Amino acid sequence: MKHIAVLLMFIVFVSTIMGCTQVASNLSANKNSSKEQHSQSTDEFPDEKVIKIIPANTTGEKLEEKHALTDQSDDRLERKSILSNQLEILIPKGFKEESPNDQEIKFRDESNQVTFTIKHDPEQKTGGEASLGEQSLKKMKGILEQNYEGAEGISEGVREVDGKHMAVQEITTKNKYVLLCWSSLHGGHLEVEVSSPIGIQEEWSVLANKMIESIRMK
Repeated sequence: MKHIAVLLMFIVFVSTIMGCTQVASNLSANKNSSKEQHSQSTDEFPDEKVIKIIPANTTGEKLEEKHALTDQSDDRLERKSILSNQLEILIPKGFKEESPNDQEIKFRDESNQVTFTIKHDPEQKTGGEASLGEQSLKKMKGILEQNYEGAEGISEGVREVDGKHMAVQEITTKNKYVLLCWSSLHGGHLEVEVSSPIGIQEEWSVLANKMIESIRMK
């Protein structure tokens, strides 16, 4: 009986060892299979991680913000020579031109909602570009607040465009977006104003600034 008990214990031990070996083998096979499937998935979709980490529109938005005011190429605008060829500027295509007199030019869109006005008064001496500073900006702000009820300033400053200094104010009201620019043209006062409905401010703020940046005086 003792020998039989030993034999049975030996058989159980061998069976246990063989079972463990089989389990280990199965686990190894499953692990290798998983690696192969992962490798195959990576080969089929090599850019998956890039797509998840960098959304397609992120880079485009940053580049658009960076170049919005400096990139003058825009198929919505065309260059025109005005004020007896004393000034060149980009204006929106398709705008209707109105000239009340030799010193003022107005442009309107088809809906008459967006307006673009340029005024030049040779008799109103400005003191040259050197006079464009804090006092000019304060005066401009006062005029805008008087002309547009509830005006709130969104930006102001003196810029250098093609070697010329220009004072620029941007405001919004409940219903409108307005950009006002003052400068000097041959010693006379130059004024540029762009206005649009507040609902399209985002588009016209970019276009209005491009128009100002495009000014070339002769």
